[in-house]
Amino acid sequence: MGKRKIEQFLEFLIIGLGVNTVENLLVVQYTTKVEITWEIFSTSLWFAIPFAVISEIIVDHPEFWKIFSRKKKES
Repeated sequence: MGKRKIEQFLEFLIIGLGVNTVENLLVVQYTTKVEITWEIFSTSLWFAIPFAVISEIIVDHPEFWKIFSRKKKES
């Protein structure tokens, strides 16, 4: 894996972690009405890590986008 690919992976991983963590905190806040503490924040972050990693591995896989391409087969 080249340096550019690693940078891109880390960039989207960090963005994914941020978005997932904020999403988890919003869900906790709106459903339970509890005050967000560092414990809740860290738990939310820990739950976001595997989903961010898995989504980056799947989306960055070279064969992933070929599934959605609609190439006509020649008869």
